[in-house]
Amino acid sequence: MPRLCEFHPGICLTTEEKAQKNLNQGKKNLSKVKKNLSKVKKNLSKVKKNISKVKKNLSKVKKNLSKVKKNLSKVKKNLSKVKENLSKFKKNLSKVKKNLSKVKNYLSKVKKNLSKFKKNLSKFKNLSKVKKNLSKVKKNLSLFSF
Repeated sequence: MPRLCEFHPGICLTTEEKAQKNLNQGKKNLSKVKKNLSKVKKNLSKVKKNISKVKKNLSKVKKNLSKVKKNLSKVKKNLSKVKENLSKFKKNLSKVKKNLSKVKNYLSKVKKNLSKFKKNLSKFKNLSKVKKNLSKVKKNLSLFSF
């Protein structure tokens, strides 16, 4: 079978031409690799700096986490005290309600007694008038004595 370059001589390259073409392409590729390697080195430096920052921040986070744990423990203790105080408050509130009911009953009795007192006071005022009138009657009677 005949080769394509036998029919079209400009298509086929010689071994030397192929080697030259490959060499040129290799040089271009090597230049790109060097540029990329330089970028990788810069990025690697940045990554190292960021790793250092991350480590410092992680250390801070650990310290803060420790503080948070301590504060959480305090919050739990305080919450327990709040629950105890709330329980006491509820008991005292119940007592206050009972006492309030007693006070209401007492006030009701006081009102009734006050009403009775007012009636008796009115009677007393009438009694005072009666005494004055009785005194006048006695004087008048003494005038008619035989």
